[in-house]
Amino acid sequence: MSLRDKLRDGTPVTLDPATPAQSRYIEASWIQEAIDANVPVILEHAIIRDPLNLRYKSIDKEFRLNHCLFEAAADLSYANFKAVVDFSGSSFEQPPCFQSASFEFDLLLNNVVFLAGNVCCSRLTIRQQLLATGIVFRPGTAAQFSNCNCAGTAVLTRADFGGRSDFSDLHVGGDAQFSGSHFRQAASFENASVAGDLLFGVNAAEALTGARFDAEANFNSLHVGQKANFRGAEFHGNASFIWAEVKGPASFGTDEQGLNAAHFAAAADFRESHLCRDADFEGISIAGDMRFSSAHCDGTLTFKSAKFVGAAAFDGLCIGEELNFEGALFLSKTASVDFEKASVKSSLFFSQSKFEGGVSFEGMKVDGAAVLFNETQFAQPASWANASLNGACEFLGARFLGGSRPLFDGAHFGSACSFDGAVFDDMLRCRAVEFEREASFQGTTFREGANFFASHFSDIARFDSKPGEAGRTALSAAQFGGVASFDQVRFERDARFDDVLFQRLVSFRETSVRVLHFSLSGRVGEQPQFQGPLDLTGCTYDRMRADWKSVLCALRTFESLPDASYNRQPYAQLEKMYRAVGQDRDADNVYLARRYVEADRLRFRREPFAWSMDRFYRLLANYGVRPHRLIVYALVGMLLGALAFHSPGSVDVKQGSAANQGSEGCPLTPEHSLGGLDAVRLSVRCFLPVDISLLPNCVATNNFYGKLRFQDWAALLHLLGWLLVPVGIASLSGILRRVAP
Repeated sequence: MSLRDKLRDGTPVTLDPATPAQSRYIEASWIQEAIDANVPVILEHAIIRDPLNLRYKSIDKEFRLNHCLFEAAADLSYANFKAVVDFSGSSFEQPPCFQSASFEFDLLLNNVVFLAGNVCCSRLTIRQQLLATGIVFRPGTAAQFSNCNCAGTAVLTRADFGGRSDFSDLHVGGDAQFSGSHFRQAASFENASVAGDLLFGVNAAEALTGARFDAEANFNSLHVGQKANFRGAEFHGNASFIWAEVKGPASFGTDEQGLNAAHFAAAADFRESHLCRDADFEGISIAGDMRFSSAHCDGTLTFKSAKFVGAAAFDGLCIGEELNFEGALFLSKTASVDFEKASVKSSLFFSQSKFEGGVSFEGMKVDGAAVLFNETQFAQPASWANASLNGACEFLGARFLGGSRPLFDGAHFGSACSFDGAVFDDMLRCRAVEFEREASFQGTTFREGANFFASHFSDIARFDSKPGEAGRTALSAAQFGGVASFDQVRFERDARFDDVLFQRLVSFRETSVRVLHFSLSGRVGEQPQFQGPLDLTGCTYDRMRADWKSVLCALRTFESLPDASYNRQPYAQLEKMYRAVGQDRDADNVYLARRYVEADRLRFRREPFAWSMDRFYRLLANYGVRPHRLIVYALVGMLLGALAFHSPGSVDVKQGSAANQGSEGCPLTPEHSLGGLDAVRLSVRCFLPVDISLLPNCVATNNFYGKLRFQDWAALLHLLGWLLVPVGIASLSGILRRVAP
């Protein structure tokens, strides 16, 4: 029986591939005759020389042409196959056309080789499976699978696409598998839809590597109903997943052994994509730009240990659970990383990550339990301006290098935050920041200073040292190598600067604090706590625990600056505080220090009267504070008076007194003077500004004592009493400390 007859009878025909080609030639018309006879076509290792035209044909029986060679074109467009169709192992020298063909059962293209042209498989309809393992499109041969519909599984593993491949608008009702496939030119899966799992990654069960894309890979608007696996996939051209949607977990990162992370040699674009479950990018490397702007991930998005060589944009990112960048490396020194207005419902992790370029977290919102930047390094400008971080926030051991310009202006910390052990090589700007819970800067180094202008600390602010605890090492206090500004800051509770070292200006201008803690000894170790000026202008507090001498010394250093001006309020506030807690001696010392400062600012040529009165007030009563000198002045005055009244001719009996009365009321000596004790008594009577019954009949004479008369000495002694006694009373009552002369 001839080959033609066998085909026409539906007999399977298997030719020997070792025989000469002439013995394996099959006319295309013989196949058409078998189809017309409604018998199965089963042919193997045949060579079909002329065109096969099955256009619009309806094939009811099994159709298998395995390991055949099609030397001419084959047209199966619009054909309807109602049984299994199998071209496995066949080769097409001319591009076949499967456009709009319909397959009621499986379509098998395993190890099929397309040698040239544009293979059109668009608008295929496959009711069950598409099996095309090892399918090959030789270089320059395009694969057109756009608008195909496969109700079952589509398997194109180990495929080799030598030309452009188009799977746009592909619909797969089951799983789609492309593991081990190689896309040598641009590949498009735009608007493709896979109801089951999509697999481009490593398939360990079948020893398949991840897919490789040598040119652009377009997955824009891709829809995956379940898992998407790209582990081990290599993208050597731009990869675009704009508007892609994955209902199940998306895997690009390492497996359980820490291997097979996806690699992006160019840009990766996931803008406005929607990842409905967890998305894993752990350990991936991206040589180009990463764009994740306005993307959504309803689960956890992980980029642990990822490596970003180009720019990275995550602005507007919305995360339903955690966002994890632990150990991630952002290596571009010229491109920035953008997380502006990103939103994270759960925790945020950036511990041990590294930013070689700038990074912006401006407007970011994190609602979860933790925000961790522990041991993270920032080399260029880093900003958290207007960010809202509501979880416990930690920057433990973080490093902000010179040029990083850390910026937290307007940020909101809804829970406890800690910068313990952090190092700021650049100026920290932390203006108008809201700290709702305890804020800790213990062990923090501010080499260029810090600016906390108008910030609000609702709980304790700690800048002091931390003793060692279980599992944690001790921390020294914060150090300010540059200017420290706390102007207009509001501390609702304690501000702990107990052993903080301020190497330059520290300013608390218009600051409000409940309890302000400085070093009680005024020193930190062997060094003064305030090595620069201290500005307390307008600062108010309920208590200050400090060494007032060191505080006032630093305050005077500030007042000596060329652009500074004296203000009484810091002294008055400190004095008021000491009096409120019963430390009157310290309050007096502060008061005296203020008066000395004010006195030093007076100039005789400019204000002679004020200068004179101030010096007189100081010499007379020590500004009303502990005026012991008044006693000395009084004693000296009364002693001089006693010496005068002990001199001959100094005292006489008051006129009008009887002789016997005079001797009793004024016991004169023959030389008309008084004895030593009586001279003292008369001196006391003359000194006191009120009359007392001491030697009432004795009066000073008009005789000269030196250049003054004794009466003049008595008058001067009386004037001295009128001056010193009221001043002493006023000093004891505190009047002179409240109202300056």
